[in-house]
Amino acid sequence: MRPATALPLLRPVARGARSAAARSHTMLSTEADVQRISAVGILADVGFGCTKLGVGTACASPALVADGAHSLADVLVGAVSYGAYAAARAPPDEEHPYGHGKIEAGGSLVVGGALVATGAAAAANAATMATAAPDVMTLPAMTACAGVAALSIAGKEWLYRATLRAGERGRSDAIVANAHHHRSDAYASIAALGGIVGTYALGVPWLDPLAAAGVAAVVAHQGVHICRDAVDQLLDASFDPARLEQLRDAVSETLGPEYVVERLRARKAGPGIVADLVLSVPAGLSASAAHQVGEHGAVALRWAASEAGVAVADVQVHLDPSDRQERDTRLAALPSTLEKRVTARALRHPRVRGVAHCVVRYDNTKVLAKVDVILPDAMTLRAAHGVAGALRRSILRGVPELHEVDVDCELDERRARTSRRGVGRGRHTSCM
Repeated sequence: MRPATALPLLRPVARGARSAAARSHTMLSTEADVQRISAVGILADVGFGCTKLGVGTACASPALVADGAHSLADVLVGAVSYGAYAAARAPPDEEHPYGHGKIEAGGSLVVGGALVATGAAAAANAATMATAAPDVMTLPAMTACAGVAALSIAGKEWLYRATLRAGERGRSDAIVANAHHHRSDAYASIAALGGIVGTYALGVPWLDPLAAAGVAAVVAHQGVHICRDAVDQLLDASFDPARLEQLRDAVSETLGPEYVVERLRARKAGPGIVADLVLSVPAGLSASAAHQVGEHGAVALRWAASEAGVAVADVQVHLDPSDRQERDTRLAALPSTLEKRVTARALRHPRVRGVAHCVVRYDNTKVLAKVDVILPDAMTLRAAHGVAGALRRSILRGVPELHEVDVDCELDERRARTSRRGVGRGRHTSCM
C-alpha cells in the first residue's frame, strides 16, 4: 500500500489514543445524564398520572382521565427504556458473542406495545363516558382540569427535550423513543385541554369524550410507529442508505483506486451498527498484504462512522480478487483437496521419489497448479524433462479441474549429500 494512503489512517488512531481519557469521561457523563433524566421522567409521570386521574374523575372529564392513564403508562415506558439502554451496553460474553444490542430493540417493542394498549383503553373509556351523557362542566371543574392539563403540557415538553438530548448523546433508540413518548403525552394533554375548554365554552358535553378519543388515537399511533422501528431492527433492516453511501465514499477515498469497495452493508445493533465490507484486491496480492488492506478498510470505516456520529460495534471484511468472474457460479474445489490429489497423482510415477512442494492458485476462471517433484540423483536432464512431461499429462487427466500444471524437478537430496560433501541441497531444475 502506498505510504500516502496509510497516513490518514495513522492520524485517527493516534488522536484516539490521546483522547481516550476524554472519551471515557464523556461516556460516564452521558450514562449519568440518561440515568438522571430517566428517573426524573418516571417521578414526573407518577405525579402527573395520579393528579390527572384524580382531578379527571372528580370533575367527570374523560379526556383528562385518558390523559392520566397515558401518563401512568409512561412509568412503565421509562423503566423499560432505561433497562433496555443499560442492558444493551453490556459487553459481549460467551453466550452472546455479538453483544446485547438487540435488547434495546426489544425494549422499544415493549414501549410501543404499551402505548398501543394504553390508546385502546383510553378509547374504550371515552366511548363509555360519551354514552353516559355527562352534564356540562362547571367553571371550577373546567378551571381545575385545564390547569392540570396546561401544567402537564409544559412539563412533558421539557421532559421531551431533555430526554431526546440524552438519548442522542447516548445513541439509544429506546431513550429517543421514550422522548417522543413524552412529546406524544404533551400532544395528548393539548387535545385534552381543547376538549375541556370547548365543553365549557360551547356547552357541548360530547366534545370532552371526542377529545379523549383524539388522545387515544395519538397514543396508539405513536406506539405503532415505535413498534415498527423496533421490528425493523430485530429483523436486521438495512441502515440508512444515505449514510452508508457516505461511509463507502470515505473508505474508497482512503484506500485509493487500487482497492475497490464492492459492497458495504450495515444493520442497527443497539447503540451502534454491524457492518459487512467487501473489498476487491489484485488477484496476485499475498494473503498477508490482502489482510493489511482489509485492516485499513475497517479502520477507515470506523473513523468515518465516528466522524458522522455513528458507533460501529463490529466490521466483517471480505476480500475478493479483482478478476473474479461473478457470472461463473460454479464453486471450485478447495486448494487443499486439489493439492492432495495432485501430490497423489505425481507419486504414482515410478521415477518420482517424493513431492517437495505443491500449491494451487486461482487465476480468473482458471485453476493452476505448481508441483516440485524429487527425482533420482543420477537422472539426466533429458530424462527429467521426459518425466516432467509425463507427469503434467497424467495430472491433467487425473485432476480435470486443473487448467495448467507447472512441474519443477529436484534431484534426490539424500544421495546428493552423500556424494557431494558441503552441498546442503540437491540440484534443482525447472522442467515444465
